[in-house]
Amino acid sequence: MNFKSEMIDGILVLTIFLTRATASVADTLKEKLFEEIKNGHNQVVINLSQVDFTDSSFLGALLAGHKFALENNGGISLSDLKPQVKNVFEVTYMNKIFMVFDTVEKAIQNFKTKK
Repeated sequence: MNFKSEMIDGILVLTIFLTRATASVADTLKEKLFEEIKNGHNQVVINLSQVDFTDSSFLGALLAGHKFALENNGGISLSDLKPQVKNVFEVTYMNKIFMVFDTVEKAIQNFKTKK
């Protein structure tokens, strides 16, 4: 699997270990997010520090997971976006949907202040 999940201060952190986050992993990501949220981990930080490129299928999987998390009183935040990935989120206005943080720690702290 190209993901690592760990609990940090009660928040699920999912790190993506891919340079290209594309359709090839979108379904797996969506399944993983839905499984974790169903198991009660509805606050998720996705660490994209390794990702250099993302496509619309991957963005769609993130959106589906975020919607499901919101329906379960949670949400998904993103961290550590490289400039080229951050640009994709800005061009597609996905930065208006997702909270984007410079570090995993800042994203976790944001969830913790909402509790």
